[in-house]
Amino acid sequence: MNPPDIVPCLISTNQRPNRSVISSKHGGCVIIPREDGYIRLYTQLDTSATGELAKSRQQSDSALAEAGGNVDVHSITPDEVLEQANRIFAPYKLKFASTLSWFAIWKISERVAANYSYKNRVHLVGDAA
Repeated sequence: MNPPDIVPCLISTNQRPNRSVISSKHGGCVIIPREDGYIRLYTQLDTSATGELAKSRQQSDSALAEAGGNVDVHSITPDEVLEQANRIFAPYKLKFASTLSWFAIWKISERVAANYSYKNRVHLVGDAA
């Protein structure tokens, strides 16, 4: 997921989204209105060797496929996030109406424990687990 804060320029029937979740065959996107006309855009990206992002990069850099094909999450650009958001939004288009005020990438990590307690005491709690 990639949450840039942007001023949107939406070419759609609804020019001012209000907390929307969009799902398509290309992934998911969450739009959260922010102050001063900005929105926060959480966009699902597939960084695997078979994902759209890797396919797009392999067209311009054949060495990526030779290196295993997975995309390093720290190398993802705002334009690549926008490209993925537009796949999700199709047939509508989203573009940056001004410069980004904030951009970050993070990878969701999910872990499942075999046991959540020992002798009726909890040992895994919060984000630190």
